[in-house]
Amino acid sequence: MCLPPRCRAAVFPSLPFHFWYQYRTVENNLFLSVQAANAKLTRHFQLTTSHSHNHKATTMIRSSNTTTRRRHVWWLLAATILGLALHSSFASAAEDEQEESEEQQRTGTIIGIDLGTTYSCVGAFQPGLNKVEIIPNDQGNRITPSYVAFVSNDHVDGSNGERLVGDSAKNQATLNPEHTIFDVKRLIGRKFHDDMVQQDMKLLPYTIANKDNRPYVVIRYEETEHAYAPEEISAMVLSKLKADAEKYLGKPIDRAVVTVHPGASA
Repeated sequence: MCLPPRCRAAVFPSLPFHFWYQYRTVENNLFLSVQAANAKLTRHFQLTTSHSHNHKATTMIRSSNTTTRRRHVWWLLAATILGLALHSSFASAAEDEQEESEEQQRTGTIIGIDLGTTYSCVGAFQPGLNKVEIIPNDQGNRITPSYVAFVSNDHVDGSNGERLVGDSAKNQATLNPEHTIFDVKRLIGRKFHDDMVQQDMKLLPYTIANKDNRPYVVIRYEETEHAYAPEEISAMVLSKLKADAEKYLGKPIDRAVVTVHPGASA
């Protein structure tokens, strides 16, 4: 803003000294005013730039915080849904277990019996072991011979008309063949004149008679003749298995699932 000396002399050649001094003073003041204005503009630019950077940084921070909050909300929502699903699953499992317990209390223990032609067995589901356990009989064996014997004092030492089932009946079969019943399951549901019944009659030591066109086992003991249907002999074996199960489990049994011969009728 200051004019060179030559320019000043050309413009103001004849100005007195005091006018020249005033001019320099005004010139210096203008120069200082311009510097102050430049400094103010520079400061304003710096402040504006700083504010812009701060605004961008604030915007980025706010955006980051918003993103973080959104992530927290999504995680909270996912955790809530998972918690509700697990609670529903556990509640359903607890209800099923409670219903199963109530059903078991209402129906009691149910045993399963495999009524075989030669051997039979009984089992019960053990919740603690999570499996079916085959129950041992009074002899400690887990299979019981499907034998029924009617004995008297002439054959074994016991009271008259004693009935043996299982191992005890099989053990005395050679001494009491005519009164020891076995393989009777083969006769269930058949007619007396069936070829299989007629063939078995030739091999079995006990007597099979015709009653209403059905095969009946005839036993004579205590000077009395008794006729039993094959189902009655099998029921004696089932009763023995049920008694063994009740003794082993320590509680009464009133329900059972029994395997049935394919040809058996209701």
